[in-house]
Amino acid sequence: MLALLGAGALMVPGGMACGGGSDGASAEPDAAPENPYSCENEPESGDAFDFRVGLKSEDGFHEITDGDQAPIELGPQGLYMLQLDVAATLSIPSEAVCFFCVAQVSPAGAWPGVSQPGVIALKTAPGGPADAFAGATIVILAGGREQAAQLDGADVDLTIQCDGHGFSAQSQHALHLSLIN
Repeated sequence: MLALLGAGALMVPGGMACGGGSDGASAEPDAAPENPYSCENEPESGDAFDFRVGLKSEDGFHEITDGDQAPIELGPQGLYMLQLDVAATLSIPSEAVCFFCVAQVSPAGAWPGVSQPGVIALKTAPGGPADAFAGATIVILAGGREQAAQLDGADVDLTIQCDGHGFSAQSQHALHLSLIN
């Protein structure tokens, strides 16, 4: 999960790492080899890949398009947030992959705070296509009720750039924000 805070800080829960994790110094002779698509490798940009951003929906993944209404909802932490799901299509020999991503909402000043890079982990669904990755959520925090109320009805541009393992993608969408709760 990538979470961008209104104050510009980044929150990445420790349990979100995917794959590998080994530093290669394991004393166990039968230790699994490091996953080359793990979160611990440095971000390396490269070939474009199919990267989609969607809104949380009761019906599953709903890819956003320009002009979609995006809800700013009250989260369990007491702050308002925009929750986005991400999915990708990649032909790689792995069931999990991590990307280093940055999300930006503009015009400048439309969203309280700045974005900082973070890690998202995508995995294939059991029994699903080997090249269909999903499962990561990007949470962009808007702050308290006062900050969120200022965003109600705003038209903003959302840009998400992800890089890693020789792949790069960027998603850009114009969204109309609406305050829920």
